[in-house]
Amino acid sequence: MNKIDERETFVKAFDMIDDRFIEEGMEDIERRKSFPVTATVSAFAAAAIIGGAAYTMNQPKSVVDPGAQADKNGYSSDIAQSEDDGNGDADAENKAADHDAIMAYSEIQRAVSAAQGQYPDNYAGMYVDKDTVHLMLTDVSGSEYYLGLAGDYSDRVVIEKADRSYNELAELMNNTITTLGQGVKCEQLFRPEQNTVQINIKNDVRPQEKLSLSYDETLGAFVTNDGVIIYLDTEGDDFDDSVDYDVDMKSDEYYNMSYEERVEAFNIDPERLKNASTDRVLELAVSYPLGVNLMMFDDYEDGLEDMIKRSTVFQELIVRGDMKEAALKRYAGYISEYAPEQQWMQRMILEALIEYKVWDKMTDDEKKYLTEIHDAIGTSEEYKTDLLGVLIIPYRDGVISGRSAEDAARKAVSEKFNGEYGLNISLMDGAVVTYDGSQSAYTVLITGKDAGNTYIAFSVTVDAEEGSVLSAVMG
Repeated sequence: MNKIDERETFVKAFDMIDDRFIEEGMEDIERRKSFPVTATVSAFAAAAIIGGAAYTMNQPKSVVDPGAQADKNGYSSDIAQSEDDGNGDADAENKAADHDAIMAYSEIQRAVSAAQGQYPDNYAGMYVDKDTVHLMLTDVSGSEYYLGLAGDYSDRVVIEKADRSYNELAELMNNTITTLGQGVKCEQLFRPEQNTVQINIKNDVRPQEKLSLSYDETLGAFVTNDGVIIYLDTEGDDFDDSVDYDVDMKSDEYYNMSYEERVEAFNIDPERLKNASTDRVLELAVSYPLGVNLMMFDDYEDGLEDMIKRSTVFQELIVRGDMKEAALKRYAGYISEYAPEQQWMQRMILEALIEYKVWDKMTDDEKKYLTEIHDAIGTSEEYKTDLLGVLIIPYRDGVISGRSAEDAARKAVSEKFNGEYGLNISLMDGAVVTYDGSQSAYTVLITGKDAGNTYIAFSVTVDAEEGSVLSAVMG
């Protein structure tokens, strides 16, 4: 079976199990990822497991919606504290407090956003300011419930009284947008610290013609009678974000398409893409219906380059000057906004884009920010993809990369079991690499075949600082 035929088989099989996977839930994840097709998957990037380390996480001030606001909070100045200011013990305590605040935020957010579009009646939002979570409630008598959600991090939570609940603010937002009319293009933000919402209008709409407004010189914005903050941000492009993949993936016509025909069907007119915002182009890229192609190569970078070569969406995205900012904002949303167990392929594509197209363009402050998001995500969910671990672990902890650990492990297995023991082991591509920060070591699991085609597993422990092999066992 050639590469194209193999890919067609995989994609069609993927179509058949997709709906069932969503319905049956988490137990199908591994079955879907290991669907019996002879495609090679680079297992390290998908299975790097982070554990055992005490991570430092400082979130930007006033984090309301990490997905929507990550690029608006001045992370370059607020994220990283100097490591050479002579206050090592104080800095360590501050960073630990900041970490606990993020953990409290994540635990509460995950619980209160479980219902579809509805929050508890007394919940009015929350935000993080350095080492404190400000939790807004319309009825503070119910605060014990939320402190219980924060668990061991409850000492970082401060309860504050608010007049309007989060559900009321959402209704206020919707009503205001409806009043502005269908032609409005805008960004919508919750502002729990002010117990209101904010609308940033992106196109030539005159809100004062439809709403009763006053101008607040301090804010530099209009304010409605209901306290909605409205900014006019019309200097940018007049984006058309209605662009989408206009393909019926449940039709017989689609099912009978060849792989090349599907690629062509999902190619959106480049002129339409040029008129879309970078956020929208990025969303189209991570939602690429043939995104499974990322895993059809020996290396994720090759899979990404193949999609760039074939897809007009990816071709448009990589030339956008603000792709970096859009990707960071989208990735920050995984702290609480998105359901990673249902969107693991989107997550993998986003992480591949960051790893291969964004990381090298990031400043040191931005890398620190990405590291903090990565660590917050890693401690706020049970299931995760982690392509970025291969970059972030060495950057954060000053150790060798997981790929270097895998190379050392492969060399050790070959020398010990093939050379010393005389076995004829053929090692398969891919490995599961686990990093234990408390031991500063990697565990590398590799599978091979002996001369009789019997599968054999090897477990190799590699010193994460020196790169030396500490142990290598078979079975």
